[in-house]
Amino acid sequence: MDEKEKSLAFLGCFLGPIPFVWFIVAKFTYGIDQTNGKYLLPYLIKHTFSLWPLWSSLIFAAVVGIGIFAAVIIYDKNRVYRGERFKRVLRGTKLVRASELSEKTRERNTKQLTIASIPVPIKLENLHFSIGGTTGAGKTTVLNEIIHSSLGRNDKRIILDPNGGFLSNFYRPGDKILNPYDARTEGWSFFNEIKQEYDFMRFSKSIIQKSDDSGSEEWLGYGRLIFRVVSSKLFRSNIKPTMREVFHYTNEVEEEVLKEYVAGTDAAGLFTGNDRATASARFVLSDKLPAHFDMPDGDFSLREWLNDGKPGTLFITWQEEMKDALRPLISCWLDCIFSIVLGMGHRKESEGRIIVTIDELESLDKLPTLSDGLTKGRKSGLCVFAGYQSISQIIHVYGQQVAETILSTMRTSVVMAGGQLGQTTLEHQSKSLGEIEGYVRRKNEEPGKAGKHNNTVITARAVTTTEIADLPDLSGYLAFPGKLPVAKFKTDFVEYVRKTPVPGLVLRD
Repeated sequence: MDEKEKSLAFLGCFLGPIPFVWFIVAKFTYGIDQTNGKYLLPYLIKHTFSLWPLWSSLIFAAVVGIGIFAAVIIYDKNRVYRGERFKRVLRGTKLVRASELSEKTRERNTKQLTIASIPVPIKLENLHFSIGGTTGAGKTTVLNEIIHSSLGRNDKRIILDPNGGFLSNFYRPGDKILNPYDARTEGWSFFNEIKQEYDFMRFSKSIIQKSDDSGSEEWLGYGRLIFRVVSSKLFRSNIKPTMREVFHYTNEVEEEVLKEYVAGTDAAGLFTGNDRATASARFVLSDKLPAHFDMPDGDFSLREWLNDGKPGTLFITWQEEMKDALRPLISCWLDCIFSIVLGMGHRKESEGRIIVTIDELESLDKLPTLSDGLTKGRKSGLCVFAGYQSISQIIHVYGQQVAETILSTMRTSVVMAGGQLGQTTLEHQSKSLGEIEGYVRRKNEEPGKAGKHNNTVITARAVTTTEIADLPDLSGYLAFPGKLPVAKFKTDFVEYVRKTPVPGLVLRD
């Protein structure tokens, strides 16, 4: 409501009740009727301020008018949709308050995940969630609530946890930690995931991830081939092979020794005069394998943990100064998880969900199986909650087409405050909240019809880019797929306090 509209509303609310209330009081107090109205009305109007019932009616009417005006202002302030005023809405997004959406999505006798205290319908959990917002907007607060609301259910949670904040809040005995620099980490090796020969092909793509550049992918493919052959031979010949042993054969021995080691395998062709292919493959492995060296020995298996039928949480942690060193390993773990989930087959609802929370999706290396996980993981109970700051950064990592697939398959949108300069992100978020189509009353500007009004059908964004950019911290919009309305929410920062604090990181010697 602009200033002109407020002025008109004030005049209507203030002046409207005065004559009405005055007349009702005059009629019933002084008996105005058809026989005496002609002379009694002018007399009462003239002597209004001398007759206490009439002047008190004016005061009462003024108070009522001010109250009505205050109610109109409060209603307008709390109105969710702030755009064009429609005379009649034909179709499109309906914007509501969070409490109204909560009433529609709450399910009885069911423990639901919640976002800003709004219950998530069970059938929508595995359609995945994107949580967009700039630094400090409140994405971490939303993820904290999602994780907290999942506790007590039969879910598996995989939490990517920069700086260990989620671990400090939610770690419980029996949960698992993966971080080579944390003294509490599980001992893990790529070889712990191998059950069949084809697993070498499957998981080699997690360690040496694909590139969209065809030239680069050729050399990565050579590296993947040597890695697969060498690791397979070590697995068959050693009781406890390690990644350092793989690196020894792929990068440290003389080329002739490596050639002899892979003789009779698919990799032998790389040593038939194609020195460039061999050198490129070894160079690729020199970049991808060292991140695995610092992982302590152990028997922890992502595959076995995901299939053990028990609820629990896996925390993949790092601190900012570790991120560059750990990025290949973090991406490898997450890619392995998606690959394993896709091979699990149908998972019953009673068996719980596999909830993956990713804060700052764009900060990770490209995850080759993420797109497949989002599009095909539903039957396996996979639920991905991915936070991001910038669409352009996701496009930079995944490319335009794959980025669009990823964002479109995360069908629930949580939109929080965006940066003023991130127009691409703001535009995407505004579109994700939908449009409204309906009739508006407009002045006719045609010659001969100027000043007259007619009804025009228009389409308007439910939430504009400016409204998203101007959102206060811890506020946003929640849009579920389907016919449910979009809710504007305000959440609160929650500090999780434990009797015995759990540190986010315990450094190994």
